[in-house]
Amino acid sequence: MKIAYLIDYDITSNNGVIQKILQQSSQWAKKGHTVYFVSLKRLNIYDQDQNIIYKGKSLNIKLGRLGTAINLLYTSFFAYKLFQKIDFDIIYMRYRLYMPFFTKVLKRYHVVMEINSDDVQEYKLHSKLTHLYNKYTRDFLLKHIDVFINVSESEGVPVSIMEAMSCHIPIIAPDVGGIKDMVIDEYNGILLSGDPDINEIAVGLEKIEYFKNSKIRENAYALYLDKYNAKRNYEEFINDCIKVEATS
Repeated sequence: MKIAYLIDYDITSNNGVIQKILQQSSQWAKKGHTVYFVSLKRLNIYDQDQNIIYKGKSLNIKLGRLGTAINLLYTSFFAYKLFQKIDFDIIYMRYRLYMPFFTKVLKRYHVVMEINSDDVQEYKLHSKLTHLYNKYTRDFLLKHIDVFINVSESEGVPVSIMEAMSCHIPIIAPDVGGIKDMVIDEYNGILLSGDPDINEIAVGLEKIEYFKNSKIRENAYALYLDKYNAKRNYEEFINDCIKVEATS
């Protein structure tokens, strides 16, 4: 299997993120997969040994917000062109800011996206413009996601699953903590056993066409609205508190 690892860095950089990426890719290589790194910083494709396979030309225009917009459009367009150089089977990436031409990549390939944090809160730590850009464009990216996978060994009531369902994304998750109340098997996703192995997860992923079913995606959103919509739950909580005070 040919795996493209999309990164925002130069793969030759010596930092903690790159070290983790190299560790992940080495495990895939040991299982017989061919791993390539697609660098958005350099617009190059590297092989597993960090040799340049295809060399692009990055752009870094410094004209404030205008320069940022130009750089984003340029990078997204030529990144899309890079992905046409090799017939990849899977693209692996971490959640990142939406890129205009990248939706073509999402439609063409199977994409695995790693989400490690609440992106809305994380981008609040950046500039106000970056936060607003992410807030109003993230759905263009998330709507192309087929399924959200949670493989935690322990959980409470995961906010990440609520957020996925709010974007009409079905769920694959283990029966731990409060997840069984969030994932109804064959309704809005696949509920795994409490301690799933890689084979059980793989069987769930084989049902990829099932997750694209509009009814299943609507079920995920309906369950979110019914149980986990913060605005609705807050209003109901306040109203219940008022009733209790009135009767006491």
